[in-house]
Amino acid sequence: MEGIRLAAAEHGADAVLIVNGIADVDRYNNYSAFLYLTIVGMWLVPGTHADSLFVLDGAMWDVKNQYLYLSVESEGVASKMGPTMVLQNKKGTTEAKKLAVQSFGLELSKRLKAIAALK
Repeated sequence: MEGIRLAAAEHGADAVLIVNGIADVDRYNNYSAFLYLTIVGMWLVPGTHADSLFVLDGAMWDVKNQYLYLSVESEGVASKMGPTMVLQNKKGTTEAKKLAVQSFGLELSKRLKAIAALK
């Protein structure tokens, strides 16, 4: 973080917003998955669930004195179901990421307005 803060100071910024994100996917089979034994079922039977989670956290710091102005955390969750050979983690993760970014933006806007109201 120190490097980011110093780079922001070199460019004349008063504050810097640092945002981190992480994704995780949990895949599990339902009772239809027993048809995967037929091999063809792996491409046809919707026996797999994929639950995607994307978490965003951000913090806005004062560049000069390292004062923490605000911190925001949001998460997005998406679920997909399909055949194990067709179901892609990326689609669920992308959907979860979109939801997390939307939620993050709303919360960040609300907190910035609260800070502006104090001044």
